[in-house]
Amino acid sequence: MEVSCHLREFSKKWDKKLSKLLEEGVVTGINEHNITFKLEKSRSIEKSWLFWSKEVVSYDHYQVWVSNKDCSYGKLYSFNNVTLANYIQYSASQDTLVKLLKLERELNNPLTTQAYN
Repeated sequence: MEVSCHLREFSKKWDKKLSKLLEEGVVTGINEHNITFKLEKSRSIEKSWLFWSKEVVSYDHYQVWVSNKDCSYGKLYSFNNVTLANYIQYSASQDTLVKLLKLERELNNPLTTQAYN
C-alpha cells in the first residue's frame, strides 16, 4: 500500500502531530476530502465561590486532507476552522500516511461507519 506526496515538503513536526492525531485524536467527521479530528489541548479545574468545581477541557480541531492521494494526501487543511495557505501545508512520512489511509478505509467501510455517525 503506497501513498505518495511528492508535491508537499516533508515536515517532521507535522509527521509527529499527525501520528498523535491518529493515536490520541477523536474523529468528529469525515467527508470526501477531509477527516476531522479533535485533540485535547488542555484541562483545568474551574472553582466557584460556592465550593463546587468542574473540570474544563479544551480541544484543538484539525481537518486532514484525504483526497488527491498522489499529491496532497495527509496535509493539514484547516486548524480550528481556519484554512491554511498552501505554502504552510506539509507532508508526513510514508509510514504515517499509510496509517491515515488505513483509518480512512475503516471509516469509509459501511460496517464500521455507524460508530462514527
